[in-house]
Amino acid sequence: MKAHFYRHRRVTNIVYPRIPRPRDGWTRIPRDRSPPGSSAYADSNLVRGCCVVGRVTPCTPEMSADSVRRRAEDCPPYLGRRSVFIWQTLRGRLLAPLLAVLARVRVTPNHLTLFSLLAGLAFSPVFLWGSRPGAFALLLAHLLLDGLDGPLARFTRRASNQGSFTGTMADQVVVAFSTVTLIHAGYAAAWPGGLYVFFYCTVVIFAMVRNALAIPYAWLVRPRMLVYAWIPVEVYLWRGSLDLLLWIFSVLLAIKMLTGFIQIRRRI
Repeated sequence: MKAHFYRHRRVTNIVYPRIPRPRDGWTRIPRDRSPPGSSAYADSNLVRGCCVVGRVTPCTPEMSADSVRRRAEDCPPYLGRRSVFIWQTLRGRLLAPLLAVLARVRVTPNHLTLFSLLAGLAFSPVFLWGSRPGAFALLLAHLLLDGLDGPLARFTRRASNQGSFTGTMADQVVVAFSTVTLIHAGYAAAWPGGLYVFFYCTVVIFAMVRNALAIPYAWLVRPRMLVYAWIPVEVYLWRGSLDLLLWIFSVLLAIKMLTGFIQIRRRI
């Protein structure tokens, strides 16, 4: 994106940059700027400008670095993906009473991420050597906790790149362990299961790189929840159907991996 997208306005002898709002209502930044929410973005003040949805508000000189960083973290993590921010806002409002209780008892987003990871990892031994319904309950607990850490981080104003990265990596660990467990138990073949894990993790890594380069995916396939929901179908109702599902998702993820590689290569 070219530099001429910047405009300036002078207020009491201090020049603040202003980025025009594009037609989709989202603030965009040039490629040589760090994405909103990153530490580099917060530390540089975006040349004394702070991103919020639809506009750029000035950071006054007397604002502390923590204040600047908190305001920067209010920016949506995916540039141009308005639906993501709308969903995050709606989910935050619906979960507000529960989030208030968690904040009151001093449960942090890191606690939820840790418990989510432990529940997801516990699925493997319980599925192999324990109770199948108990394993499914642990997988459900993993998904529920995973869906709460982000809203709690935004509710308590603790959202950060570090927390987002930790949560994403925890999800990938559970995806890998659960798929290997299904392969070991004979409910998934090695080829579709292995390719699914490889393409899934690669696409997630490419998504983080593209977000850092301000060229996010327009849409992203992350089918882990559907795969998790299909495990009881594979176990109790339709043997062999999980392999077909994994092949379909592997093809879709391979396409996203290829397009992600091309876009990253062009940008760098």
